[in-house]
Amino acid sequence: MVIVGDLNNTSLAVRRPGFYHSSDPVIENRMLGTTYYNAYENYFKYILAYPIHLVHQIAAKEFAERNAAKVMDMPAFPKDGCCRLIEDTLVVKLSDPSAPSE
Repeated sequence: MVIVGDLNNTSLAVRRPGFYHSSDPVIENRMLGTTYYNAYENYFKYILAYPIHLVHQIAAKEFAERNAAKVMDMPAFPKDGCCRLIEDTLVVKLSDPSAPSE
């Protein structure tokens, strides 16, 4: 599985007033199940009880670059078509890589 994009740039990253993490300005008041790429595999395994093989982040970036046209043609989550099989690898596009953060 390859995950393209940033969870912070999706509709899942809603701001919830009153939920703040004062020691980490990056997280601010966003409440996400996973906060960085390598956490997705553990999230699937331990929270969803559905183990996956997540392609290493560097290899995932190379994969996305190699298949840039196909990946860019995919709509971002949660639209239909945000998941696609490319080169026998499941690709989940969370957001456009160039999408600005809120």
